[in-house]
Amino acid sequence: MNHPVSPPADSLPGKVAVIVLCFNERKWLDRCLSSVLATEDGYFQVFLVDNASSDGSAEFVSQAFPTVSIVRNATNLGFAGGNNEGIRAALAAGAEFVFLLNPDTWVEPSWLREMRAHFTEEPSLDVVTSMILNYEDDRFDRNFLQMLNATPGVMQDAWDGRIRAWYETTTGSGAALMARRSFYEDVGVIDPEFFIYFEEIDLLRRGRYHGKRIAVSTRSVIHHYNRLETPRSGRPVKIRFERGFLIFTLKDQFNPLVKCVIKFLLEVVSRPIGALFRREWARAWALLKVDAELLLKSPLIIWRRHLEMYAPDRLPEMTWLRPSSDRRQEETG
Repeated sequence: MNHPVSPPADSLPGKVAVIVLCFNERKWLDRCLSSVLATEDGYFQVFLVDNASSDGSAEFVSQAFPTVSIVRNATNLGFAGGNNEGIRAALAAGAEFVFLLNPDTWVEPSWLREMRAHFTEEPSLDVVTSMILNYEDDRFDRNFLQMLNATPGVMQDAWDGRIRAWYETTTGSGAALMARRSFYEDVGVIDPEFFIYFEEIDLLRRGRYHGKRIAVSTRSVIHHYNRLETPRSGRPVKIRFERGFLIFTLKDQFNPLVKCVIKFLLEVVSRPIGALFRREWARAWALLKVDAELLLKSPLIIWRRHLEMYAPDRLPEMTWLRPSSDRRQEETG
């Protein structure tokens, strides 16, 4: 199938900020940043957000890639808080689009040109996820394949040999996620309570709640090392994954709060009990600690859910998001 040629970069307006979050990721950064800086599109700025790495990541980047802007966090803020600092820096620098990119990735040369084309050809799109393949080869990343399977029309079009450039969907991946500036100004940034796992799915669900359009690209290609699917992803990683799932369950904007609370409590009770029955003592203890933490924090989590749904202008991050939003309204008013 012949695809139409994407418009040249100079005909695709809007400065892009590429945010690469790093916590002791020195071994991935050379290939990641080299591939990004070789992109067939010159109108972008790269930000490395360093979450207090101890392996010299920030120092390496400052020497090897002097054009990359470095945001240094004093502590590890996780995927959520770290990327929020990157978003803050990007919007302050005048970015109209923000691309969140994992450090354990490398990009194909036309990835950004294709993403720009999607937003230009369909101005009502708010967020687009790139096509994500394995780091080592051209097979689909397993999580990305699950997202494709859940995206209406993709599999039938693949069967018929008529794949489109993008498909509207309901979710995305924080490993390669591009959003308009206005998306964050309207719905807020990533909920920092997640720290890691489920944070971008929560963000996109909030976007859908407020009528934002989300799509997945079939042309903008990145390669990602999926750590959660590897044998080395041990108990701490999986416990963090389950912690994120509990918060995600409690915050479901598309269900009544009572139903969310009941589902949350059932998960809180059933998971450690299941671990005890299987005599997984360490896992049960870890889950009990997470459960106790989130039970204590649940009123604040529910309060943020309320603000996200009914009063996003009162979210804490609006103190630095709203000024640019006000200017945008004045310009269009």
